[in-house]
Amino acid sequence: MQFKGFRPVRMGDGSYSLPSCENAVIVNSGTITEGDAIKLAAWLDAADAITDPVDGFALGFLVKAGQFNLPLVSVSGNSTYVDGTFTSATTGDTYVAAADNQTDKMISAVYITSDDLILSAYLDATAGTTTGSDLPGYRLDILTTDSTQLDESTAAGTSSATTINDYMTLAGLSGASSLDPADPSGRRVIVKIVDSTVLA
Repeated sequence: MQFKGFRPVRMGDGSYSLPSCENAVIVNSGTITEGDAIKLAAWLDAADAITDPVDGFALGFLVKAGQFNLPLVSVSGNSTYVDGTFTSATTGDTYVAAADNQTDKMISAVYITSDDLILSAYLDATAGTTTGSDLPGYRLDILTTDSTQLDESTAAGTSSATTINDYMTLAGLSGASSLDPADPSGRRVIVKIVDSTVLA
């Protein structure tokens, strides 16, 4: 899983045995990209507001899960199965659902739940541009224009009245750095979900 967005790394207890994947039908006209933070209500949608609950992270797409179980990438050009817009990209495939996705093609996103999950997260700016975004124990919000990224400028030591700070940085490269040791870009940090709005 080398797409740009959130990448599952391990569990909070140190285990590398990750939860099994789930799937849910994407909301009508919804846009999901691999690596997105997602929320679930009646349907699956991007968790792209700082007040959104975070229920998991998108890893791929299926056509009519439980019936066809076809990977979307393998049938994306076939109008029998797909009527939304599928875009393949090395940074993460994207699917824009049709206005009737919930009742017609029923394209689902495959996701991993967020409960106790440790992640490598991509920042919208170089870590450390804002004090604390590269240090363990700081909190960050989702980038509201792109739910595959965290807003580096929101780094804060504690939650405040004006921001939710769903994600907390953890030790990564060292005990004094949250940089992802597996990524040399300076834009990825190790995080976990911490805010009480999380439903998973």
